[in-house]
Amino acid sequence: MTPTENKTVDTEVSEELRLLRKIDKKVDALDEGFETMKKTAAIHGAVGGAISGGIVATAISFAKIKLGL
Repeated sequence: MTPTENKTVDTEVSEELRLLRKIDKKVDALDEGFETMKKTAAIHGAVGGAISGGIVATAISFAKIKLGL
């Protein structure tokens, strides 16, 4: 390989590595976003479950009172 060909190959490889690193940074940013989204979804799910459980318990109590049980 001549020095010019070797430099071209090095430039292509470094360009590919630069692009791969750029993709890697973007994937890492997405992973961080998913972790935040998972935590938020868990909190919203817990709150929704607590609220719906409270509504059901209130409805059952109300039905018991109405039926005189």
